[in-house]
Amino acid sequence: MTGWKLFKLRFMDDIRYQRKILGMVIDWTIWFYAFIPFLIFGVLFYIDIWKDTASYWPEILPGTVIIRFLLLIVTIVQFRMFMQEADQLFLLDRLKLYRGLRRAAFSYSMLQKIGMSVLLLAIALPWLTQLIGLGVRQSFFIFTFLVAYQLLVATIKKVIRHPVKRWILIAVLFILSGNLLTYLTLDILFVASAALAIILIAWNYTVTVPAKRYFFEEVNDEIKERMRYAKMILGTAKEVEKPPIRFGKRPLILRNGRRIFKQPNPESGLLELLIKGLLRHTVYLKSYFQVVGITLFAIALLPIVWLKWLVFLLFILFLNYNSWLKGLYMKMLDEYFFHVIPIEKPAREAVWLRFRRLLMIPAIILAGLAAVLMTFVTIN
Repeated sequence: MTGWKLFKLRFMDDIRYQRKILGMVIDWTIWFYAFIPFLIFGVLFYIDIWKDTASYWPEILPGTVIIRFLLLIVTIVQFRMFMQEADQLFLLDRLKLYRGLRRAAFSYSMLQKIGMSVLLLAIALPWLTQLIGLGVRQSFFIFTFLVAYQLLVATIKKVIRHPVKRWILIAVLFILSGNLLTYLTLDILFVASAALAIILIAWNYTVTVPAKRYFFEEVNDEIKERMRYAKMILGTAKEVEKPPIRFGKRPLILRNGRRIFKQPNPESGLLELLIKGLLRHTVYLKSYFQVVGITLFAIALLPIVWLKWLVFLLFILFLNYNSWLKGLYMKMLDEYFFHVIPIEKPAREAVWLRFRRLLMIPAIILAGLAAVLMTFVTIN
């Protein structure tokens, strides 16, 4: 057994596992009726972008924003070493096999980053060539810059394990990298990126790849990577209850738990309890922000004014008539506390109307302001 053969076994096992997970929800009918038409539409849409690129880009934004957006996308990268928890029993003692596996995994990670850079550049090529005016040579320079940036981000994630320090450093790196596009010429940026990429590849190959001190963190990363599709499927399944992360954490609003309503009564007490419970329940709060965030993103992204207002109106109808808010309200009332202290039906209905208004009004105001602002930007 060699390191390459062991990597091949684990890589093929991961592919079979992911196919099994996806096969549970995606059968041939979905491929035939959804993915293939979507692929055809995407190709036709991409061709139309080449014909009229300016129509698909807001004039108020400079063309270099597309490169910053590419940097933002590739920030998710990291090195994958295919480590497993059982490896501490035998693989750590076999240095040749251990290092061979990690070298093969590191090479695979490098190919992933190169492939991601090629794919993103191919998608962004209409804007890069027709808005910014880049040629083949300059596009290759941007490709080298993206690869070097991915290597640096992945190295930071590998070396710095403290999450706050790591993400602060990555945020600073993202801002500095975006500014380099403005202050440096592409020739200088290419030389610096190529040198940085060579240094990082050599350093990782000789220092982090043979090292054992990252083993347990890499095992956790491998579990997360292996469960990515299963987590995504479970995250979108309404039937599966998602437990909150760090339940009971003090929120930014109402941190001290003071009374919200000055005149206490059963309905106000129940509503206050639900509001404070929502602010402390990370899953419910995250789902609320996701619904609002997707709406704001759609309003900002759509190029036509009437489409922005259509999304805004559909958002109001969704909050008012969809069962999502009602389901959220009933889930919160289904907690064990309310089994011990039951709530009468008239109080439930009265509090539901107030609870819905409290969640709807801020979201509608925020979406309305976004629609007005983006309408003004689009028209001008």
